[in-house]
Amino acid sequence: MDGIFNDNIDFLNPNDIESIEILKDPSSLAIFGVRGANGVIAVTTKKAKAGQVLVNFNTSFGAKKLTDKIKVLTNAEDFITLYKEENDNIGAANTFDFTPWKGNTDWIDAVTQTGLFNNNNLSVTASTEKNKLYVGLGYISDQGIVRHEQLKKYLINLSDEFKINKAIRIGFTFNAARTHTPNDGTGALEVARRIAPVVSAGTFPYKMRIYGADSITYNLYSALPTIQNTLQNPLVSRENTWNAFIGRENRYVGSIYGELNFLRDFNFRAAYYGDLSYLSTTGYNPLYAAYDPAAQKGFLVNQVTSVSSNEDRWQKYQQDYVLTYKKKIEAHNITATAGWTTYYFSHNKLWGNVQQSLSGDPIPFDKRFWYISNGFEDESTAKSGSSQNESATTSFLARILYNFSNKYYFNASFRRDGSSLIYNPDQRYLNMWAIGAAWDITREEFMQNQSAFDYLKLKGSIGLLGNQNTYGVDYPYFPTLMQGNTAVFGSNVYPAYVNNYEVDPNLHWETVLGKELGIEFAAANKKLNGEINYYHKITKGMLAFLQNGPKSTLGNFGEIMNNGLEVSAAWKDHISPDFGYNISANLTTYKNKVLKFGTFLAASESSPNQTEVGFPIGYFYGYEVEGIYQSYADKLSSPTVVGYDYGPGDLKYKDLNGDGVVNTDDRKMIGNPTPDFTYGFSLGTNYKGFDASIDFNGSYGAEVYRVWGSSELPYSRYNYAQFKLDRWHGEGTSNWVPRLGDKYAINRLPSTFGIEDGSYLRLRNIQIGYNFGAATLAKAKIKNLRIYANVQNLKTFKNNSGYTPEFGGDPTYFGVDWGNGPVPVIYTGGINITF
Repeated sequence: MDGIFNDNIDFLNPNDIESIEILKDPSSLAIFGVRGANGVIAVTTKKAKAGQVLVNFNTSFGAKKLTDKIKVLTNAEDFITLYKEENDNIGAANTFDFTPWKGNTDWIDAVTQTGLFNNNNLSVTASTEKNKLYVGLGYISDQGIVRHEQLKKYLINLSDEFKINKAIRIGFTFNAARTHTPNDGTGALEVARRIAPVVSAGTFPYKMRIYGADSITYNLYSALPTIQNTLQNPLVSRENTWNAFIGRENRYVGSIYGELNFLRDFNFRAAYYGDLSYLSTTGYNPLYAAYDPAAQKGFLVNQVTSVSSNEDRWQKYQQDYVLTYKKKIEAHNITATAGWTTYYFSHNKLWGNVQQSLSGDPIPFDKRFWYISNGFEDESTAKSGSSQNESATTSFLARILYNFSNKYYFNASFRRDGSSLIYNPDQRYLNMWAIGAAWDITREEFMQNQSAFDYLKLKGSIGLLGNQNTYGVDYPYFPTLMQGNTAVFGSNVYPAYVNNYEVDPNLHWETVLGKELGIEFAAANKKLNGEINYYHKITKGMLAFLQNGPKSTLGNFGEIMNNGLEVSAAWKDHISPDFGYNISANLTTYKNKVLKFGTFLAASESSPNQTEVGFPIGYFYGYEVEGIYQSYADKLSSPTVVGYDYGPGDLKYKDLNGDGVVNTDDRKMIGNPTPDFTYGFSLGTNYKGFDASIDFNGSYGAEVYRVWGSSELPYSRYNYAQFKLDRWHGEGTSNWVPRLGDKYAINRLPSTFGIEDGSYLRLRNIQIGYNFGAATLAKAKIKNLRIYANVQNLKTFKNNSGYTPEFGGDPTYFGVDWGNGPVPVIYTGGINITF
């Protein structure tokens, strides 16, 4: 952002963004060194423009709501039927009395809300020949989709640039954000899908003593039935603790810079950047109660008050010194750059917690006492700790840009990065480079008499990029310790400690050799514009943790190939002076394959992803389901499954090698979480001051592995997935969904039963707007006035049963649906006015 490396721009008001550019080709990325391997998003914020004095006010408001919900039971009778059937299957007595449990609850609805939001931004720009000033003030209020979630944020964006004389220019930028962070409600939504619909979401009046000496009538939320004793009603905890949390973050991001033009063709720029963030959170765990419908009485859920406190401080500093030479000699245009840059990062953390004294009064529900030392604490329960980590990089860079007659283009980049994360002094530095060339064919003489193309350019680039990602390990060469075996000498027991993981002593940079070849074109009097690119990347020395016995090893274990095509096209035209339209589309294909790997990452019951040579990275590996055993005769006539107790109603796995038994040798690739291609398209139109647009995006060819409702434990005591209504419960009743019962481990093995189609098409955005005409606004001394409304994520056309078909992760484990990731519909209206 504005030259500052950053992985988090939450301090920035979206209304202060001038432009966003996505850089992907090697010739653009090499200059970014260690941070360029996975692409760069370049964000430019708004600055004052010459000769302008403008005041702009932008406000938007709206609501968000979860409409595309995960598919679980919401009917109490359905749950009771399946629960009793499951008990019959596993030989358990059906003794639980459901009579007091009279709910019929959709628990996703019970814990969610329609979240309201408002975003306001006021900016002033004032520019003269000598000075360019920009001031932006913002306020954001944003409720989440879970009850009682609300974020508030106050923002400042300030920049000023002074032109001292023709040779010297100085300036600064400053962004500040104060955020009131909410009590995170994600956990409540994750638990909600597991709650049985028989539980009521309402309250029960009950008189009891919680705080103080007197009994008071409280409206208590229901406890859960004993059959769900591993869970807690999310409303009980949410409604009693949402206001027992204080979160404040102050963030300051700024820069100062100076430029000197000298010797006509030279420019020297020095810049210093800082990014400071201070996060303080305090959590109070109060006394609170729930109501037991079976016993018809209330009881304390949490019986001991406590306070926890966390203080985090992040510091990032960057300094750049860049010399640029720019010269035009007849048809030759040359720009050469050389520089030195450093980057420093540190994170300091301090935490503590304490409980009340059991012999005294509870810590009051009063913010004045929410400290570790509060007068009510039991000092023997106090715990505290601290941590600190830091890293740094230093870099030398150079780049040359050359073109001849704006016809032939050439560029070359070089960067040498040194990183403290690579501790081995022989491997700490990496030289990265890229070269690129382009040819504007339409400027050639032989193209002057043709009418097919208005513009045609061929381009290509190749480069070596680096990556220092160590998967969140702060000091990869110095593993943390974990307790190992103990030893006994005489009457003394001596604990032993061992490394948490091992490190390859030859650990070095992960590198990416990228190649790209493409074409840009325009035709039909520039109404049609398009681009086609072929990309090919080979990642060598992939940094990864590999399991090696009881511990894992961090090292450079892999070589991965990625390639594909990126195609985009847009058509823009006017039917009349007042009526125009535009159409655009894009498509990107993906193919990846593991070329080398030190060993393979094997799938397991809890992890269906596997990585091995010759296959896509992180592909799904397991058994192929060919149906369900319908009877004991069916079981006896089928290949034997080794190591499992099974019978009618269980999944039948295919004997792939035909040896008469089903074992681990009969597993295969059952899915790929990487899509064949992603795509998007949009339509837009405008008539006089009115405009409208609609945008879609989608993905095709990926699979999702569903864990929730199938493989999570103890899943039988959770609410049932809706597809369990189609379970096997007698011969011929189902040939896909197995019988109920968590004792049948054979049904939890990674298999095609967990595979779902990850393809989707999402209606991402619909927007309509109106720009008032200049003649109308002139009387009120208004420069621009626009009103608009849009809807985001209105509908996702998908085939999987979870919230969304999009699931991330790490390079070797992704595409797994654990029942999270809701995507709300967002309705927005707004006004943008400039004076």
